[in-house]
Amino acid sequence: AASYRYIRRNISAPISALLSGFGRNQDGTYRLHAVSVGVSNDVGMLADSLNGVVGQLQSFLSNTRGAAESVTTASQHLYSGADRTSQMTEEVATSIAHVSADISSQIGEMKESMRILRDMIENLRTAAANAGETMSQTDRAEGLISRGVEIVRGAIAQMHRIEGTVNASADGVAKR
Repeated sequence: AASYRYIRRNISAPISALLSGFGRNQDGTYRLHAVSVGVSNDVGMLADSLNGVVGQLQSFLSNTRGAAESVTTASQHLYSGADRTSQMTEEVATSIAHVSADISSQIGEMKESMRILRDMIENLRTAAANAGETMSQTDRAEGLISRGVEIVRGAIAQMHRIEGTVNASADGVAKR
């Protein structure tokens, strides 16, 4: 009974609190927000890591929105000068093609990040469902949580690559 209470208080309840920060809204969009789980064990460290990823995702989305607005504004300025030479038109078309390719690449990386997050959430749900059964199953849940931490680290690394790609795209647009 004491083991059950310990598992419930230190693993199951914090994981349930963590899962409350992630989900799908009725309109099909995803809900991501930072949560506090109230423990300082591995689950608390995982929550802190996930909160960091959520912050980076929110920052990435904001930066992507700003970059998209910049691209739109730049495109409007480019099209207003339609009387420029055909060479300038070709250069603009090439620039837009590069930006489009970069955005397509970023979308692919974002989809991969979301897949990784869904995998993490599924692993956390599995860990929460099994936490109350036996101590041997608790060891299994700890393994899943460790894997989730590695996935979060991978997601953070991938977010840094995405940020670099976004910055390179923004620099490319700014130079044109």
